[in-house]
Amino acid sequence: MRLFQLLPLLAISSAAHAEEWVAIPNSQSQEPSSSPKAFVDTQSIEVLDAGLRRATVKLDFSSRPRDPADTPASTLKLWILVTLYDCAKHASRVESSQSILGDGTVKSAKATNTETWLQTEIDPGRDFVCAWKPK
Repeated sequence: MRLFQLLPLLAISSAAHAEEWVAIPNSQSQEPSSSPKAFVDTQSIEVLDAGLRRATVKLDFSSRPRDPADTPASTLKLWILVTLYDCAKHASRVESSQSILGDGTVKSAKATNTETWLQTEIDPGRDFVCAWKPK
């Protein structure tokens, strides 16, 4: 009987946060099929001290046109990155990543060099995260 009383509490406490993936428009002048589709989980965006923001970004390679006969099971389908952004300096660095391959294999990695920032003029993901306003 006690187990039935605990089940609703377990269901509530173990519920994952709701993801809300929003497509990031690609501002680069590349052919759309040549680059992966990019998304930001707006529920993951954190506003930190000193103008920093953290967000989860997903790159979807599965939409790129390929011949199924030429695509091995180890082909990268999704790459999910937890990225830290310095909005004032137009810089970013990856904190961790997860690769999902065509055969369903998942590979995770944490960044080894967390002091190196990548500065770029064009970064649609950074621009989206830095412009995002908390609800």
